[in-house]
Amino acid sequence: MVNTVEDGGRAIVIEEGIAAYMFAYASTHDFLRTLERLDFSALKTFRTLSAGLEVDQRPLWQVEEAVIQGFRVWDKVQENEGGILRGDLAARTLSYVGTA
Repeated sequence: MVNTVEDGGRAIVIEEGIAAYMFAYASTHDFLRTLERLDFSALKTFRTLSAGLEVDQRPLWQVEEAVIQGFRVWDKVQENEGGILRGDLAARTLSYVGTA
């Protein structure tokens, strides 16, 4: 039980660090509005930070796709001051549907 709690806490802290890193990266690249690819160095940093976590097993192209989709959806939410999102786990997509 201790191992699970420690690993869970570690994962939460690392996730926050990765989110902060990706936000800082995006903020220097117009919040990924026009990028189709992330710098390889950003992806390598993600891989280093996520070492030992479940997400570490995902290919970098999936990480890249998730980060870009996430920022595109976030941009739409900001632009429309809210909205509805649709996530499809099977298709690995996140999309902005519109406002309520």
